[in-house]
Amino acid sequence: MSILHPTTRLKGPLLETSPGRWLRRMSLASLFVMSCAAAASVDSRRGVEAEARKQPVIGISWHAADAYCRWARKRLPTEAEWEKAARTTDRRTYPWGNNEPTFAHANYAQGSSGNTYGNSLRPVGSYPAGKSSDGVYDMAGNASEWVSDWYNESYYAASPKSNPEGPSRGLEKVLRGGSFQGSSLSLKAASRDQSFPGDKARLAGVRCAQDGF
Repeated sequence: MSILHPTTRLKGPLLETSPGRWLRRMSLASLFVMSCAAAASVDSRRGVEAEARKQPVIGISWHAADAYCRWARKRLPTEAEWEKAARTTDRRTYPWGNNEPTFAHANYAQGSSGNTYGNSLRPVGSYPAGKSSDGVYDMAGNASEWVSDWYNESYYAASPKSNPEGPSRGLEKVLRGGSFQGSSLSLKAASRDQSFPGDKARLAGVRCAQDGF
């Protein structure tokens, strides 16, 4: 995939992925996403228990993730923005570098449980060893993240070289970052997955981006 403009700046909880375009350095926890459950049509039962409130929200559709970011006056990141935040400008294999993953880097290769929030997910920001060189947390494992792009397997073979926005149409939307159930291969910063936008993908969460200030 093409790497975005190499400019990198930090502003509080945000990382600048290209001039005037910003991405949250942490995925959104249930506590924050549930504040707009009605706007995003998210199942309001999720994230209610106290121990779940620092876990990333999961089980939401692309439409719900998009609605939440719009409600918060932000937007979903493009796939290229997401990958720039994970790989920075040196095209590293994983957000933390090129070393093979360990359980100090990310939450992955776990089985499912009846209480996913309590037993399988980890609180946002639990893996400082796995953050990117720009300080972006949770770009690998724990919860997958919706991006704005339609999925097309061959899109990047002929995409614009700078700031590609993704295909203009498609059937499925892109998910990035792997999950707590994914293998070590799913933790690679270039790894991609996809799902229908109306599906409440069980392992999918959200991270918002923002244009300018």
